[in-house]
Amino acid sequence: MNKRSFIIGLTVLFLLVVTSALLAQEVLKTDQSAPEQIVKLRKFIMQALKANFGDMKAKLESNQPNAVAVNGASVAALAGSIPPLYKDTHKQVYPVKGSNTYFKGAPAADIERISIQMQSAALQIMRGGEAGDKDAIGKGMGELANACSACHKAYRGKN
Repeated sequence: MNKRSFIIGLTVLFLLVVTSALLAQEVLKTDQSAPEQIVKLRKFIMQALKANFGDMKAKLESNQPNAVAVNGASVAALAGSIPPLYKDTHKQVYPVKGSNTYFKGAPAADIERISIQMQSAALQIMRGGEAGDKDAIGKGMGELANACSACHKAYRGKN
C-alpha cells in the first residue's frame, strides 16, 4: 500500500469515527434548525478542530510529518462547515453545559473570510504532510492558529 492510499484510508476512517461520534452525541439530526442543535454542532466542531490541532502537534513531536495530512484534510472539511452555523448568536441557548464561552455575533463576511483562511491553512498542512515537509506544516499550523485566534478574540465572549 502506498502512502497516498494509506492517507486516504486514514481520512475515511477518521470521518467515519467523527460521524459515529456525532450520531452518538445526537449532533447529527435531520432538522438542524433548532438553536440548541446548531450550538451543539458548533461546539462539537470546535472540539474536533482542537483535537486535530493537538494530534498534529503530537505527530510532529514524534517525527511523523506524513501522518498530519489526514488532520489537514479533516480541518479543511470542518472549517468549510462553519459559516452557515454562525448566522445567528442563539443567545437563548447559553450558557451551554461544559462551556464558559458564547458566540457574540459577527458579520457573515468575517466568518466566511476566517473559514477560507482556515481551509487554506489546512490544505497547506495536508500538502506539507503528504510531502513530509515540516516547514510547510509548521507554517500552515501557524496560519491556522492565527485564524482561530482572530475569530475567538473578536467574537467569543465569556459567561
